Amino acid sequence: MEIDVEDLKRFLESKIASLKKEVEVYEYLLSVIEAGGVQGLRSSKGTVEYIKSSKGEVLAEVFYTPPLVRVTIKRKLQIPQAYFNALHRLLESEKNLSKVEYEVSTEGDSLREVVLKNINDDLTYSKLKSGIAAILEMLPR
Repeated sequence: MEIDVEDLKRFLESKIASLKKEVEVYEYLLSVIEAGGVQGLRSSKGTVEYIKSSKGEVLAEVFYTPPLVRVTIKRKLQIPQAYFNALHRLLESEKNLSKVEYEVSTEGDSLREVVLKNINDDLTYSKLKSGIAAILEMLPR
């Protein structure tokens, strides 16, 4: 079996980028703890949840520390345009209703991360997390 150097290079670059984002989250959490904000995290219900496929595979991690939600995709998920449009409609709808700001990171036609800002209540969080989970679960694998 021959290894394609370009595929290996892309895989390693992707893995490094993913790990850098993970380090950023840990550094943020550490800075909150060092600043004495542990009680703030508990009272604001800081959580880490997972979006899983019907087979139980972890598709994404959801870091929620109000008012920020970071949905980090854990495996390479190609997102066809129709699904990307559905995600965009969901996020735009909530932007108009609740003044939620968002950023969607892609790598080629693969979804990497969705960052949501101004999530100040559990209802908005649950609605967006459920909508994103439904889209991710329907993606062809």
